[in-house]
Amino acid sequence: MFTVQYFHFSFNFIDTTMVKTIDNSKVSNVVKVHEQLKKLKYVCEICGNTFTRQSNLIVHQKIHTLQKEYVCNICNKAFIQKTNLKNHQHSIHIDERPHRCDICDKSFSIKSLLNKHRLIHTGERPYKCGHCKKSFLSSSHRTKHIRSVHDKIVGKLWIDLLV
Repeated sequence: MFTVQYFHFSFNFIDTTMVKTIDNSKVSNVVKVHEQLKKLKYVCEICGNTFTRQSNLIVHQKIHTLQKEYVCNICNKAFIQKTNLKNHQHSIHIDERPHRCDICDKSFSIKSLLNKHRLIHTGERPYKCGHCKKSFLSSSHRTKHIRSVHDKIVGKLWIDLLV
């Protein structure tokens, strides 16, 4: 038995023979949709954002509750995640930028920012959409694309299959 949760709806399937009761011609579509939706296991009940891991959902939910546990000891600015506090301190309070781009000489306080910057020079777009052939410079751009283009399609497929 498996459960697919999509926004506020849950669909329970015991096996593919139960799925066949919907309509034999649509079984393959149900399986395809299930493959897409099983990645969306954890859903934020406030905004509908979906996550593949419960820990990511918990971190996300702090945005809605404004739980900012990590406070900068210099300016008292608060952050939801420890990583964000560390990045803030390095980029705002420590005027040290040891990570330098070997192509344009731009420097960064955090190595991950340099790595992200290098993508501009290489033309690489490492974040690929699992639904189509598009690729993106950042995971956030890919997520926006999926929500604006493919989430509507997936939701429509469920409606078409269940009617």
